[in-house]
Amino acid sequence: MSETLLELARKTLVISLYFILFHSSAFPQGLDNIDPVGRFKATWFAEMVDVELVGEKAWVAGVGGLTVFGISDPLNPVLLGRYNPSSDQNPLDERFYHSVISGNIAYASGRIDGISVINTTNLDFRSRKSVHKEEGVSYEGLYLDENYLYACRHQNGLEIFDLVGDSIFSKSVYENLSNAWAVVVEEGIAYVADGGGGLKILNVSDPNNVSEYSAIATTGSARDVDVVNGIAYVAVGSQGLDIFDVSEPSNPIFLSNYQSPFFTAGVSVDDNKAYLAEWDIVEVIDVSNGEAPFLLGWEEMTVRGMSIAARDSFLYVANWLNFDILRFGNTQEPDIFLTKTFFDFGSTPVGSSFDVIIRVLNTGPMMLLVNSITSTGDDFTVDPKFLKIEQGGVAEVKLTFTPVDSLRTQSVISFWSNDPDEPRRTFLAKGNTKSLKIGDTAPDFTLLDINGIPHTLSDYAGKVIVLSFFASW
Repeated sequence: MSETLLELARKTLVISLYFILFHSSAFPQGLDNIDPVGRFKATWFAEMVDVELVGEKAWVAGVGGLTVFGISDPLNPVLLGRYNPSSDQNPLDERFYHSVISGNIAYASGRIDGISVINTTNLDFRSRKSVHKEEGVSYEGLYLDENYLYACRHQNGLEIFDLVGDSIFSKSVYENLSNAWAVVVEEGIAYVADGGGGLKILNVSDPNNVSEYSAIATTGSARDVDVVNGIAYVAVGSQGLDIFDVSEPSNPIFLSNYQSPFFTAGVSVDDNKAYLAEWDIVEVIDVSNGEAPFLLGWEEMTVRGMSIAARDSFLYVANWLNFDILRFGNTQEPDIFLTKTFFDFGSTPVGSSFDVIIRVLNTGPMMLLVNSITSTGDDFTVDPKFLKIEQGGVAEVKLTFTPVDSLRTQSVISFWSNDPDEPRRTFLAKGNTKSLKIGDTAPDFTLLDINGIPHTLSDYAGKVIVLSFFASW
């Protein structure tokens, strides 16, 4: 990709984020009802993308390996050990996406590294027993029963493995899938979150002769799935949560969609509640009536909630850079929430000013006192500098950018309050970044199409052009 195209991609992303953050009013209403109670963060562990609960242990996968925590006391998670693939090769290539555990054996899926079989008898995890790899195949979601290991292969289908001691052996591959992300298997039936292919229901009672029971479209791209008592709960990205009656696998019935405000990447269902990991927040949804789900509680994430598991009112979240434990229940304290946490003022002429409004909510049952609002950049000022917000109330703070020169600048706006678990909330402001604004002329560039024919943007002046930037993995 040329430097010109990279710059254009960056500028397009800035505009996209502007619309997402400032033109969308979709955020949860009411009390959040979830309190953070524990966190683990380590410099050697990044991009935490999966969490699985087994007994009194939580297994977290990501860049940095497979890590296990003791959670007998959820308020004080204890690091027990980890398997670090960097001892073999590049950890960025050998990231783990998911794990499943049976007894003293852990199975972890990845991209370049395939599927690792790790003996966890000694929690120092000094070596793995075997690895299954296939050129060009990236493994994602895993499911394990007493007989087989099931592995999603994205556009390359679903693979079923025999379990033999410390090794796995491929038994069959079912290829008629679009983009398999996650799978759950119950009584010889596989439920696959198949990306744009929706929910696929497969007969896997004979692993050598897998067939399709049915396929049903989802409202968004199917990313994760959980099945409880004949009901399938499917995380569908930007469209939230789809709920299906799958008691008859050959005739699934769509029950409802819960529209979450952000990107739903993970779902875990326990005791008639669906717990959703939505990057920016986690939500707890009452699903006792699958045709009428409703919000019970929510909490914003500091980084990116990728996966969630729930047990006994505790939520365990793989939060990209953190392993977070939260508790669901009636919140008893004030709670601060910013409807957006970033703004780029772009190019602003010296001597002029530009304002933006920051909305501050109190989602707790007690009075929120914002005792101080500070700015680290002299070009950025806030008004007012103190707030008093009743339960369920909202206040507005005007952030003004008045540049003294044309140099790129930024400021961290801090809200200091009596919220016990977030006494400081921050908002990042940038100025003179020279990003594209609505109405600006796009910079000209030339690219080759898939047939090697060059195309120059200015040749299409006056026409509607859609630019799509994406990755494939």
